[in-house]
This record gives sequence, C-alpha cells and structure tokens, in this order.
Amino acid sequence: MIKHKVKDIINFATGIMVITVVLIVSYLAYQKIDLTEDKRFTLSNQTIALVEDLEDVVEFKIYITGEHIPTDLARVKSGVREILEELAEISDNNIEFEFIDLYASIEDKEELNKELFRLQKKGLTIIPLAFTNNK
Repeated sequence: MIKHKVKDIINFATGIMVITVVLIVSYLAYQKIDLTEDKRFTLSNQTIALVEDLEDVVEFKIYITGEHIPTDLARVKSGVREILEELAEISDNNIEFEFIDLYASIEDKEELNKELFRLQKKGLTIIPLAFTNNK
C-alpha cells in the first residue's frame, strides 16, 4: 500500500515537472504562425530591418477608440495593436503608440470641434461611422 502511494507521488511529481518544462520551453520559444494565404500578419524582412535600425523614437497616435465601436473596427484596432507591439519589441522600444478617444477625453462640443478641425488641418481624415447597437 505504501509502495503504491510512493509510486503515485513520484508519478505526480514527474507529471508536474514535465508540464513545467513544457510551459517554460513554450514561453521561451514563442513563435507566431501566420496561416493566411497572403501572409497578412507577417512582417517583411525590409520592415524588420527598417525598424531594427531606428535611431530615434517613432510615435503613433491612433484615433480609433470608443466603448461601442463595431466588431469589425474592434478587430482592426486589435490587429493594429498587435502589429505595433511586435514592431516596438523589434525596435527595442523605439516605437511608441497610444490609442486616443477624443469623444471620451473632450466633453465640451466646441473644444471637440476645434480639436477635430486641428487634426483635419494636419491631414487626418475624419469619417463618421453609422452603426446600430443590437444587443
């Protein structure tokens, strides 16, 4: 009986060690696989070389936020975030980015309109999206 308990404890400890080793190896050898036909989520060698050679910080401001954005836009936002995180990692954090929600940060309509006009003068095209929230 004691023999079986010792054997069970050894088997359990061995299983825990194997799982731990697998988790550590999978963490250290993280590999993202792009299964899309056009390799949409794979950075090109030229992009990687360009980002690795950055000498100064490049800053991105992304104006695509909100609490109730459509699902398609939420996927785009998620994809942009993933690519920018990957680029930031490759560039040794020489790429910084932030997502800005003007509608949440500026409550006064007049101030909001001034900020939108200022951004339009800088070249940002503002496209209002019409969508319904059908919960």
